[in-house]
Amino acid sequence: MAARTDPDVMVRRLVVAAVVVAVAFAGFVWVLLAGSGGERPDGIGRVSLDPSDNPLVGEPLAPGTPAPTTSFATLDGGTASIVDYAGRPLVVNFFGSWCAPCIAEMPAIEEVHRRHAGTIAFLGLAVRDRAEDAAGIVERTGVTYDIGLDPAVELHAAFGGYVMPATALVSADGRILHVHQGELDAARLERLIGEHLRP
Repeated sequence: MAARTDPDVMVRRLVVAAVVVAVAFAGFVWVLLAGSGGERPDGIGRVSLDPSDNPLVGEPLAPGTPAPTTSFATLDGGTASIVDYAGRPLVVNFFGSWCAPCIAEMPAIEEVHRRHAGTIAFLGLAVRDRAEDAAGIVERTGVTYDIGLDPAVELHAAFGGYVMPATALVSADGRILHVHQGELDAARLERLIGEHLRP
C-alpha cells in the first residue's frame, strides 16, 4: 500500500518548484538582456555609465564652463560645431536610436523648439549611432531641429553627460549653463529655459 503524502508537504514542494522555475527564468532573461544590451554587432548602441568601464562618460560641469568647440558630422553630410550657434541661446539634446527614453522625449523637445523658433536654437546629437539610424529616429519622431552625430560619445562627455538622454542649455556666448540628466517633458524643458536662458 502506497504511503499517503501529507497535503502540506505537497504544497511546500509545489512552492519550491515554482520558485526554482521563476529564478531560472529570471536568470535566463537577465543573461539574454545583459548579453545583448541593445547592442548591435558593430558595437554601436550601448553606453556604459560607469567611468571605469567607459572613460568617455563625462563628469558634472560647473555652470559657465565653455561649451566644446569640437566639430561634428551632420545628417546632411556636412560638419558643424557649437560655435556655429553663437549669438543665440542653444538647447543641445543627446539621444540615441537605442535609447527608449530619448525617443520618448523627442516630440516634447520638438514642441518646445517650435515655440521658440527664431529666438533659441535647438540641436540633437545622436550618441553612438550611425547616420541612417539617427535619420530613422528623426523621421519617426518628426523633429525638425538640427541633428548631428556623436558616434564616439566625445561631445556627450565634454558636456558633462553621464546618463542618456541628457540636455544642455548653452548661453548665446557659448557657456554651458545647465545640464539636465534624464528624460524631459515639454513643461520641464520650458521651466529650464526660463531659469537658465531667459535674461
